[in-house]
Amino acid sequence: MPRLSPFLQRYYPKARLARCTKLRVAGFLPVLLVIGLQGLAYFTAVPGTLIPLYSKFPILSVACLILFHFIFVNVVINYFLLVFLDPGSPPEEWHAPPPPTIARMHPRKTDEDEANILLHTQPQEAFQYAHLIKERTYDGLLRYCRFCSAYKPDRSHHCSACRRCILRMDHHCVFVNNCISFYNHKFFIGFVTYAFLGCVQVALVSFPTFIGIISLSASTVSNFRTDHLVTVVRALISVRLSLKSFSVADQLSEPVKTITMIGYITTSAFSFALSVFVAMHFYLTAKGRTTIEMYEITDPARMPFVMQYDLGIANNFKSVCGSRPLYWFFPTRSYIEGDGLSYQRRSDIESAV
Repeated sequence: MPRLSPFLQRYYPKARLARCTKLRVAGFLPVLLVIGLQGLAYFTAVPGTLIPLYSKFPILSVACLILFHFIFVNVVINYFLLVFLDPGSPPEEWHAPPPPTIARMHPRKTDEDEANILLHTQPQEAFQYAHLIKERTYDGLLRYCRFCSAYKPDRSHHCSACRRCILRMDHHCVFVNNCISFYNHKFFIGFVTYAFLGCVQVALVSFPTFIGIISLSASTVSNFRTDHLVTVVRALISVRLSLKSFSVADQLSEPVKTITMIGYITTSAFSFALSVFVAMHFYLTAKGRTTIEMYEITDPARMPFVMQYDLGIANNFKSVCGSRPLYWFFPTRSYIEGDGLSYQRRSDIESAV
């Protein structure tokens, strides 16, 4: 995998570009969909609302444009980092012959197969990084991936979509065509957070224009009038009059009105959906857990291993976003400590495991 340039390494230390495989190319359709939604939100906010608003409220328009572009740039950069940076896998040194217990899980027919098992395996104690692995299987053995022929570092899992083990795997996201893991978890948190804030801002600034568009359209309806329709039209006109000074519906062409309406409805819906998503991942980060560990903690055998990564809210956020809180708001990996192979643990729980 190619490394980044020395300049980019300053902001994304140890990062590499993701592998370009046939599997990844085939999964780019959802990525194009997300890029299209970002473009729709941008069109709704900028040409559809804020630029026309400049003629009425120049200071408000400029302030909203600056805020929106700060949010939008963070959304775009975080998203492309998620798509194109490698999530991280165990290094080559972690590849090793399987222990006999793993090798014997495969079917064998003859004594020669048994001899090959003894010849091409090694005891797990012989693995040079065994001292770094604290998590164990239900049998008390080191975790070994028979697909990758490598030992699994703590918190890593084999991804069936990426077809390799991923360091501190959170989940595989089809909308970024990549795994969320140790090397890009911060970008995922940044992306969903700024996407939520962006959707909320678009919904707020475009609301007067949206009401203006649908009230103008509703007021022209005359062939299908009913009592309910008249009530709705009057309500829309009433709201429109109260927000008239902030609406730019009368300045927009019909195609722009249509796109703005679609964009407003879409961003409003996504703002509600993303609010749940952001709340869940902020909670998991505050608890020092990944999405996979959220399910693992319900297993009594796995609970002690999961709980020992909870170092407190502040330290948990620092482990994902970096030790400098100022850098949390920008798409960079600076000041994020660790190598994805071993992790700091709570001493009170580690001693009990």
